[in-house]
Amino acid sequence: IPFGVIGRDETGACLERELTRVGVPATGLVRDAARTTTLKMRIIAGHQHVVRADWEQRRPLGRSVERRLLERFQHHLPRLRGVILSDYDKGTLTENVLKVVLSSCAARRVPVFVDLKRWRPIRFSPALVVVNQRRAAEMTNQDIYDERSARAAGQLLREALGCAHLVITRGPEGMMLFDRQKAGGGGFAIRAIKTKPSEVFDVTGAGDTVIAVLALAFLAGASPQEAAELANHAAGIVVGKLGTATCSRAELLASLRQHAGSR
Repeated sequence: IPFGVIGRDETGACLERELTRVGVPATGLVRDAARTTTLKMRIIAGHQHVVRADWEQRRPLGRSVERRLLERFQHHLPRLRGVILSDYDKGTLTENVLKVVLSSCAARRVPVFVDLKRWRPIRFSPALVVVNQRRAAEMTNQDIYDERSARAAGQLLREALGCAHLVITRGPEGMMLFDRQKAGGGGFAIRAIKTKPSEVFDVTGAGDTVIAVLALAFLAGASPQEAAELANHAAGIVVGKLGTATCSRAELLASLRQHAGSR
C-alpha cells in the first residue's frame, strides 16, 4: 500500500492508473491541488544516462494535507506487517510525519525500514536504516574512501540515528552492515558484504531495490546479514538492466546459485 501526496494533474492520474493496472491499491494516496506530482524524465543515449529533468515541488506538506496523509496511514496500519520510509527529501516526510509513523509502528511492533537521503534530527530506534556512502559521508562529515573509513563513519552515524541496524551501500564495493547483537551484552557486529562483479548499465532504482528486498527478506524471517546479502544480489541484477528495472524470484535464485560455489 503506497502512501504519499500527488497533485490534481495528469501525472498523478497516470500514477493511479498504473497502480490500478498492476493491482496495487491507491487508497493511501492524498491529492493536493496546490502540489505538482513529481515527474522525472531521463535522457539516454545508447546505454548511457546523459541527463535527467525533474518537475516537482519540494516544500513541506501543509498541515491539512499532512493530517489527511496520517489519517490514511493510521487507517491501514493494522494491516501492515512492515513499513518502508523512502525519504526523497521532497517535503512529504516532514518531521511530524516521521515522528507519528515511527511512534505508531513502535506501539504496534511493526518493523520500519528507512531509506535516508539526508540528516534528520530524530531517533530512528528500532528501525533498519539504509544510507548510501556519499550521504553517509555528508551526514558524519567524514571522508569514506575504504572499508576502514566506512566502518568509522558508520559507527558515528548509527550512534547518532539510534537505529537498531544500519546499512551503508557502497556501490561497486558492496555494503557495510552494522547489526545490533542480541546476546553477549549488546554491542554491534560490523560486516562487509562484497558485490559480485557484474556489468552496470543503469543504476536507476538500485537503492529502491535494496530497501525493498531488505524489508521483504527481514519480514520473511531472514537475519539482517541474510537480508543484506539478498539485497546485494538483487541490486546487482537491476543495475545490469536499462531503465527502472525489477528483480524476479527466478533471477535472484539464479544469481545466488551462480555465486554460491561449493556452498
